[in-house]
Amino acid sequence: RLDPVVYLSSAFSYCISLIAAMADYGCVLSGSRALNFFVPGSVDETSDWDFYVNGYTSCVVGMMNALEVSGVKWADMLGDRVRELLNAEESSISIRVGEAWNAVGNPGRDTDELANFFGTLLPDALRRNIDLSRQDEFKVLKRNGDVHFIFPSRDLPETTDEENDPSIASGSDFSVLTGYLSRNGRSTKVQLIICHAYGRPQSCLQVISRFHSTPVQCFLGGFGAGHMFYDKTASKTGIIWNPKEESLRRARLRTEALNKYRTRGYDLKQQE
Repeated sequence: RLDPVVYLSSAFSYCISLIAAMADYGCVLSGSRALNFFVPGSVDETSDWDFYVNGYTSCVVGMMNALEVSGVKWADMLGDRVRELLNAEESSISIRVGEAWNAVGNPGRDTDELANFFGTLLPDALRRNIDLSRQDEFKVLKRNGDVHFIFPSRDLPETTDEENDPSIASGSDFSVLTGYLSRNGRSTKVQLIICHAYGRPQSCLQVISRFHSTPVQCFLGGFGAGHMFYDKTASKTGIIWNPKEESLRRARLRTEALNKYRTRGYDLKQQE
C-alpha cells in the first residue's frame, strides 16, 4: 500500500515511467485520490485523478505525454474544436476563459487559419474582456464566413461545476486539461491542473498549502508521498482553514466540497 507505483497501477499503465515523469516535471497527484493513498476509503467511483503541475510549458507538455502513454485520452482538445468550427459553414463552440488564455501561449498551429485564430483573433477578444474570471465561458460563432465572440455579461450570475473547478480547493485560478481513463469498462476523469497565479508559474506545493482543509493537504509525487497533517487525517479529523475574501459562488462551492469529505467520514472543524 505504501508503494506509489503499486497504488497508481490500479488505474494507469507504465506507472514507473509515469512516476519518473512526475519527478522530472515537478508534478504531483493531490486531492481525494492522493488522500486515499494515506487513508483508504476516501474516494468513491466518481472521484477524479487530479495531477498538479507547475505552469512551465515544457512541464505541462511532458506530463500530457506521460499521462497519454499511461492510458489517458485527452478530451475535447481546443485546437481540434476550433479547427472543426473554422471548417464548418455555421457552427458554435463554448470555451472557458482560462482554457483560452492557456491556448494563446501555444504556437503549434498547423494551418494559417488556426494560427490567425490563436495568434490574433482570440487574444484580441480576450483583452477586450480582461475582467472575466478564468472559469467564465464564452461562445465562438461561425456565421457567413465570419468568426464572432460572445462574452457573458458581468451582470449574470456565475455558474460552474465543482467537479470541474479544482480552484475551489485552494482559492486560486488554474488552467485545467481534462482527459479520461478507461479501465475494466469504467471511465474515470483525469485532470492535469496547471498551477499559476496571474500567468506566473507556481509550484504544486505552494498551491496545496492553500487547500481548504487539512485532509486534502497531501501529495503523491515522483520523489515520494507526503501529508502535511497525517496524524489528524489518519483519525479522520481535520481543520477547515479560514478563507480570504471570496465570492458567494466560491463560498458555496467550497462548502459543497467540504460536505463531500464529511459524507466520507471526516470530522472537520473550523480554524479557531
